[in-house]
Amino acid sequence: MTEQLNLNDEEKGALDELFLDNRRKLIDLKGTMERERLELENVFEKESLDEPAVMAQFKRLEDARANLATERFRFVIEVRKMIGYDRFQSLKAFFTRLCRERERHGGERSKLKKYDHGGHARQWNE
Repeated sequence: MTEQLNLNDEEKGALDELFLDNRRKLIDLKGTMERERLELENVFEKESLDEPAVMAQFKRLEDARANLATERFRFVIEVRKMIGYDRFQSLKAFFTRLCRERERHGGERSKLKKYDHGGHARQWNE
């Protein structure tokens, strides 16, 4: 992929650093989301239904989901800023082909292990 995008060493390093920073943030945000989901289950499963408490917890869960989605999109924006329009279009085309490949193989991930759940390459210089 680095050859297709014609990335120099400085760009590879910057993208690797951005990716690692993003993964750390996503881990924290996913943890927050899971805790909010657990709390929603806890409040909802009580014998006496406290609808305002359930709705408030549901809102906290949805806020956590939105924060996670926002951070994922922020990463895409930063990549776009780093590599520019043309190379970003090439990257999008690559991931589109990757998604089609996954669909053809029934979601099989064995051939695609070096990609995370968001379809992003784990390291830019692999």
